[in-house]
Amino acid sequence: MKFEKNITYRNLESVTQLITRGITPKYIEDGVPVINQRCIRNGKVDFGLARHTNVEFSKIPNVKYLKDYDILINSTGRGTLGRVGQIKEIHFPVTVDSHVTIVRAKKEFVEPIFLGYFLKSRQTLIESLAQGSTGQTELSRGYLKTIDIKIPSKSTQRRIASILSAFDDKIEVNRQMNRTLEEMAGALFREMCLPKDDKRLPKGWSSDILENHVEIGRGLSYKGAGLTNAEDENGVPMHNLNSVFEGGGYKYKGIKFYNGEYKERHLVKPGDVIVTNTEQGHKYLLIGCPAIVPKYFGEKGIFSQHIYRVRPKADSPISKPFLHYLLLQKMVREQMIGATNGTTVNMLSKDGLEYPQFFLPPKKVIDKFTGLVNSFLEKKEELHKENLTLSQIRDGLLPRLMSGQVKL
Repeated sequence: MKFEKNITYRNLESVTQLITRGITPKYIEDGVPVINQRCIRNGKVDFGLARHTNVEFSKIPNVKYLKDYDILINSTGRGTLGRVGQIKEIHFPVTVDSHVTIVRAKKEFVEPIFLGYFLKSRQTLIESLAQGSTGQTELSRGYLKTIDIKIPSKSTQRRIASILSAFDDKIEVNRQMNRTLEEMAGALFREMCLPKDDKRLPKGWSSDILENHVEIGRGLSYKGAGLTNAEDENGVPMHNLNSVFEGGGYKYKGIKFYNGEYKERHLVKPGDVIVTNTEQGHKYLLIGCPAIVPKYFGEKGIFSQHIYRVRPKADSPISKPFLHYLLLQKMVREQMIGATNGTTVNMLSKDGLEYPQFFLPPKKVIDKFTGLVNSFLEKKEELHKENLTLSQIRDGLLPRLMSGQVKL
């Protein structure tokens, strides 16, 4: 597909009805959701990370309530500035904070979804428009308005948007399937591996403590000079604090690579359980959260000092999947949180991870749960790998479609 001759060239200001920063919120527990910079990642907007504002205090102008197909751009701070996300449909009142810019298309000039993908293809350019010192960078609305846009006919815009949306739609279906598999695994654990009445345990069950069943390894205290990238053939994947989501689960994008010295005790392998032992502040969102090391990064990896490696002892009936889902349970998490300490930085000691009590089912129950959940975990990894492939194809097509280089 080559762009036809009737291409028009415009700047962003001329094809938008609104380019504006969001509000200064007054945060409360329940109110109007406010999208912040953490919500905008990978071209998407995650409403689950939004906070809420007091609408009476904030007095939100009507134009700053988000509408279908609004484009959001992170506009402050090194490392986050320039990230672009787009909302396809919205069914409730929501706004953004003052660190995010709202871009709203004029539909008579440009298809909103086309414009969204165009701006995603220009993230590097948007980052270069930042002004200010390190850590205080800002994206000027004036500079943003001047971005030039190559606009083909409406029919071509729709075709481009349809092609790229098909990739995103499939990626989202896979993500939703992974969320469903994770919910099913959690539900199975609660159904099979927790007693219905903790005061009258079923036959073969017992009350125990983790110390009797796990071996806990401390991670590598590394130097920044040893960090490298994935292309370094001597680099080893290093699972670290950023490899675990708040609330638990593995975060692929958090991986680091390391080419310095380490010892055998710092090694992890696929299927191992890692547990965070550090958190800034005392919100208890990340500390004590588990994740399972995926196969994706290969058989050999290391882990940093901010996480523990937790393995079942050879003579214990518990499995790694059982251990992972056990550590997610409220009863166990509350015991771990109670064992943390620190002022600015909160820490979970090795003793604090060994201390929690739990209910131990019979081995046959654990084995049955493990067999079922292993199939879920394998499917989750397959879907994640498929999404990486789809993302790479989409990202390769994006600049070519926008420039008219691709023939269909």
